[in-house]
Amino acid sequence: MKMKHFIPALALAMLCTVPAFAEETADTTMNTDLSFSVSPFFKIHRGTETKTATAAPNEDYSKLNLDKALKANYIVYTNNGTADEKVRIEATCPHSGAAVSAFTGTTKDAYYLIFGNTTRTPDGTSIAAAKTPDEAKKGADNPNAVKIKITPVVTQKAFSSEGVLADTEKQATTINGEKIVYTLTNGIYDFSFTCAQEAEPNTFTTADTTGTYQATVTITQGDTTP
Repeated sequence: MKMKHFIPALALAMLCTVPAFAEETADTTMNTDLSFSVSPFFKIHRGTETKTATAAPNEDYSKLNLDKALKANYIVYTNNGTADEKVRIEATCPHSGAAVSAFTGTTKDAYYLIFGNTTRTPDGTSIAAAKTPDEAKKGADNPNAVKIKITPVVTQKAFSSEGVLADTEKQATTINGEKIVYTLTNGIYDFSFTCAQEAEPNTFTTADTTGTYQATVTITQGDTTP
């Protein structure tokens, strides 16, 4: 009979030593923030270009025709989504004396590039005369400098967070005789600059000697020339 009373008493003692877990407060929600940062990205690489052509004068050496359209082409990538990424396009040509811009014009449909002879380089006066040729002088005042029309076309190739659809042409912010400036949002852009296949009237004559005529188009991030 004594054993019967002892077992319940022992069981009671063991129960009394178990911690009272029900009295602790447990968290039911916990958050951990995971994140990463994307740095500003800007890249230019070369697209499909036509960098050389053959030129053929007409019978009286008053006109010059190219066998293909010269073309400078760049692909620009930017992740700037605030519509303030600037890109500028400038041009130079072989010259003697101080450097001058090889661009002239103020609108996309009337923009021109001056090509200079690489061995008998034109001076600043000759380049300036080629930009605004005097019909009466028939090109005699711009030796070794030839003016050719160039058409700038910039197309956004990818959808933008600003709501711009792919294959939308981007209009320039500034066009003048020194440079062309574009303001970009995030996206991929095709910068194409295609030359006409004929020299402008009164800029090609016998004053323009044999040799290679060249112009250099440059694209740079930013809108201000250092």
